[in-house]
Amino acid sequence: MFGRRARRARFAVPALLALALAPLPSPALAATPPPDVKIEIVGLDPNDNSKVLLRATNVGPSWSQNTSVQLETIPPQAGATVTLPVDNLNVPGSPDYNKNDRYYDEVDDIVYSLKAPCLPGVKVRATLATAKAYDGTPETNLADNTAEREPCPAAGNADAGMAPLEAKPGAPADRPRPVPNLAPFSVPITLPTTGQAPTPAAPDSTSPGQHTLTLGVRMSRFAAQSNIFSDFWGGCGRYGPFPGPLRGQVGFANTELPDGSRCGAVNLQVALSFDDGPLRQITSLRIDTATLTYDESPGASCPLVTGQVTPCWSGGSGRPEHKPNGCVEIELPTVDWINSPPPGLISYSTNPKPTTKRLDPRTWDVTEPFSWQLNPRNRPLTPPGAPDAPSGFGFLMAGAIHIDQLDGNDNTVCISQVSNARLHITYTVFPDGRPPVVK
Repeated sequence: MFGRRARRARFAVPALLALALAPLPSPALAATPPPDVKIEIVGLDPNDNSKVLLRATNVGPSWSQNTSVQLETIPPQAGATVTLPVDNLNVPGSPDYNKNDRYYDEVDDIVYSLKAPCLPGVKVRATLATAKAYDGTPETNLADNTAEREPCPAAGNADAGMAPLEAKPGAPADRPRPVPNLAPFSVPITLPTTGQAPTPAAPDSTSPGQHTLTLGVRMSRFAAQSNIFSDFWGGCGRYGPFPGPLRGQVGFANTELPDGSRCGAVNLQVALSFDDGPLRQITSLRIDTATLTYDESPGASCPLVTGQVTPCWSGGSGRPEHKPNGCVEIELPTVDWINSPPPGLISYSTNPKPTTKRLDPRTWDVTEPFSWQLNPRNRPLTPPGAPDAPSGFGFLMAGAIHIDQLDGNDNTVCISQVSNARLHITYTVFPDGRPPVVK
């Protein structure tokens, strides 16, 4: 009996060991819930109605991997069929939201460019590719993966297609949205004039001797550009289509938000061409002096950020600040803004010659550049390799700081309303049509 029992026991040990080493059944893993990404056609860019704004939003319970959206127009001639990327999208309402980190955002804003400004009847169709969770679980609700809308304003309805977005999830509700950055603007304007009109040419203005003449503005053009530094919808303010009330003013602005984060920058310019026709009728003359004068006052309205009252003349703190020399600098354009105007800011010369010199806050000596513009033969020879000095493009009223140098890190604003621009000329007509020989 003992011997049999012992033999059975000897065989029982390996059997128990085999059971111990056998793989146990795996516990069931919880399935990752699928993400759900919704695509919306928001409307037109307020500053460019050839651009359509869209938004992809994760409305599901799981983080979504980056995907893509296909965009097309009906009719197809209005825009190319393109596929644009959609970023990783976080779980809605996540405490990890960080508007400065695209991997912790719940929305992705997309811009689709049409071939031309949007016309009534044009539709945009967006088709979102199936989104996936981090482990590859695909979304199952595809009903909100397509959108179709006619964003273009119908005739007589300028606001159609411009529906605003709600605030970005997780962003402060009282913080307005910015317009898209780098918005250029350019349009002919009539500079305001009050008081005495320019002096007409006297009957003897072509006779030998010295004469004076005041020239009025023949043509003027307003040019501007805004730059938004904050993220597309979340950080900075939107005060309406640019330039709005800033149109026709001159200067620059830096803007930051109340929490100290940088917001945007603005440059405003007015180009001037004076009516020099009476002088061009004279065979031989010499420009003795040319002074450019104008009236200037703080801008009438500077709504740079929604919810903030911004003085048009202010220091870095945003408090009103007197500007003894105003906000206008007289520059020399380097492009033919009269016949071929650029879409935004007008470039100007940085050469030391010809010179413009401020005589007082509203008066500039422009004798040398005007003499060159009236007769290019008055220009000296350009040294080899040096850029040609500008001639023939009039004058530019611009701010002291170019938009490339503005960073939106304070609230310095220097924007002025200008009027009554005049060019006062003293010139000499020579008796025989030729200047005297200098011995």
